[in-house]
Amino acid sequence: MTLWKLIFAGLVWVSSAQQNSLLPRAFQFQGASNRFITPNGDGKNDAAYFNFSNPQFSSITGRIFDLDGKRVASMAAGTPSAEQLVWNGKSDEGKIVSAGVYVYVIEAERSVVRGLVVVIR
Repeated sequence: MTLWKLIFAGLVWVSSAQQNSLLPRAFQFQGASNRFITPNGDGKNDAAYFNFSNPQFSSITGRIFDLDGKRVASMAAGTPSAEQLVWNGKSDEGKIVSAGVYVYVIEAERSVVRGLVVVIR
């Protein structure tokens, strides 16, 4: 198998005879790195990180809901090439949310991923 990279103007192209089996071609959620957060500013477990691959540079959005279905916060990827969304345990108004269980929803072109994050105070 031959694998080569071409770097031009900050962009990277990867080519291979078996490229389709090696590299993802669409959005793939890789997991939440921290599903229990304590947003108290001590630098430990202050945020939840949602990791994904985004080879097509699809628009990725994330939302956080309470268990009543009310949207609490929104997350947006800073650039089309971003591969992570972060929720810092704050509402869209900038206030630290109450302790409890929250639902995250991450949407890409044709994919929706849901899961839970627990805020501990």
